[in-house]
Amino acid sequence: MESFDFGVLCRRKGNNASAITAFTNYLNAPVSSSSPPSSIPQHPSGFPTSEAPPKLFLKEPQARFNLASSYADAKDFPSSVASFNELFRRVEESCDIQIMPVEPVDVEKAMAELEVMTAPTEAPTSCPPPPPSPWTASLKSTPAPIPAIIQASFSSLGSIHLKLNEPGAALRAIVLSMTISHPRAPEPADYYNMNIALRQLGHQNEATKLSWRLMGEAFERKGEKTPISPISPRPAPLPPHPATEDHATSQRSNPANIICVKYGKKYGPDYVNRLFAGVRRTTKNHSLSFFCLTDDAEGIHLSGTCSDDVNIIPLSPKPFKSSRRNPAGWWHKACLFNPTLKARFSESAAKNIYIDLDTVVVGDLGLIIDGVNFPDPAVRFATLNTDDMVNERRRDGLNTSVMVWENDDIFDDLYNHLDCHFDVVGKYIYKLDHWFEMMFFECKGGVGGCGGVKEYKRVKEEGTEGEGWREGVSLVTFPLHPKPHDCAEEDAWVKNFWLGGGGGSNRKKNTE
Repeated sequence: MESFDFGVLCRRKGNNASAITAFTNYLNAPVSSSSPPSSIPQHPSGFPTSEAPPKLFLKEPQARFNLASSYADAKDFPSSVASFNELFRRVEESCDIQIMPVEPVDVEKAMAELEVMTAPTEAPTSCPPPPPSPWTASLKSTPAPIPAIIQASFSSLGSIHLKLNEPGAALRAIVLSMTISHPRAPEPADYYNMNIALRQLGHQNEATKLSWRLMGEAFERKGEKTPISPISPRPAPLPPHPATEDHATSQRSNPANIICVKYGKKYGPDYVNRLFAGVRRTTKNHSLSFFCLTDDAEGIHLSGTCSDDVNIIPLSPKPFKSSRRNPAGWWHKACLFNPTLKARFSESAAKNIYIDLDTVVVGDLGLIIDGVNFPDPAVRFATLNTDDMVNERRRDGLNTSVMVWENDDIFDDLYNHLDCHFDVVGKYIYKLDHWFEMMFFECKGGVGGCGGVKEYKRVKEEGTEGEGWREGVSLVTFPLHPKPHDCAEEDAWVKNFWLGGGGGSNRKKNTE
């Protein structure tokens, strides 16, 4: 088997090290006159010819793209960037086309370019779209599939620069990818990464408005008026809860639903068991009901002997009737707001506390049950903000690792819009947190942070000497990396609170 084909096979099987070796061997092997001619791309006219065509016009572009992608899959991002740059150099050398560099770009200029490239394709005749730039035209005139490979390379670099915490370079790569694909629809990943890059560069409002416009135009192409809109506060606030002088009685009479979502194979049942056991172990003065939305309830329990103490709500692999394929697992969190569940939750309590599975309980959840303040009483919902989160690298955003809300019809559209229109929403929006930011966009600060919650990396930065760091903290979240099982040996408090009384051994390690 040729080393190129072997590399492709290794990539399909997720064997990145062998794929890197195979593509490197292919690229380092000399081209002989007996090499079979290539059908794509053909040797371009006007270039010097020889008995053996340049290796660039055999499989070299595909090999270099696959090599760079294999480095990215192996999380060796600097080597991936270097490999993409070598691909660009070889194209420039063989085709006499200078590939525009990926470097931080002026954000305002990028926004103007995005406005042009995301405008409706049927522009008025009085305002025709601008002609392609000379380098874009010259690149598109090269033999196929060179333009497609360069476009895919820029698209991949958008993701890689985000992982390297370089949102400016990421936005530049995304704009270049869109420029090559324009007026065709860009890769979905470009829309997704554009949202992330703009938010990290401090342009969350612009990202939100652009996403709304893109979705509105998509509905217009379908012949529909935009059927979705953000949640707006009601003119009058809901009546406050009656005050009581007896705080202990208030706690005992203030029940709450503790809810989690487990979908797919990322987390095993022990993550549910440990989360719920930690809540029950630390929170003694409240009447709590436990709910788990899941596609696989096997092994989920609190008592260790039965599952009757956890209310299981089945999840479908396809949570929205409009989705053409199964969406990413985090979208199943939107099922928390399925209107049919309100009555089920309300039977137990008025207040719902959702907690991500990769969360460690370190204190009494009464801090959240009794202490959370809804910034806008007309929208009785609160979640985490991103201002103090190391992993998020952005301000003024939302993180839905922990959510608190009270059952109300005002939240139905969080789910209903996805149920009816995920075929459009999912094309432009990748992260559930971005969807929440869009849906609460008109609330003007009507979504606030939950008290008593800290991020693991922030805890590490501030230090954990002594017990003082836990004062006023009930939950420690672990967004992205690392996860609790990664830290259990290094951090004694993680081991004590996550493993202590939380169930048996961790049968499923999270590897993402």
